[in-house]
Amino acid sequence: MERDFSLVLADGTTFASIAEAIRGLGIVEVSAINAVDLFRGKNVPQGKFSLLVRVTFESHQATLTEPQLTDFSSRIVATLERKLGASLRA
Repeated sequence: MERDFSLVLADGTTFASIAEAIRGLGIVEVSAINAVDLFRGKNVPQGKFSLLVRVTFESHQATLTEPQLTDFSSRIVATLERKLGASLRA
């Protein structure tokens, strides 16, 4: 299962710091974290950029449920907000 997060981040924020924050949550079902698209310009404030991050989840024990994925996603967003000042792009 994949979930996309369209983030608005301050200039200078690295993808490595994003991946580290996500991995730091210890969600064993996270199998991959990829930067998919970077955007600067219209509708993105000066000094910021938008990055689409795709997180792939998989479990070898059971089928992941929507409530589990929602929980993982909420934890990821909250951590990125707190640690990196990220916000979701509307």
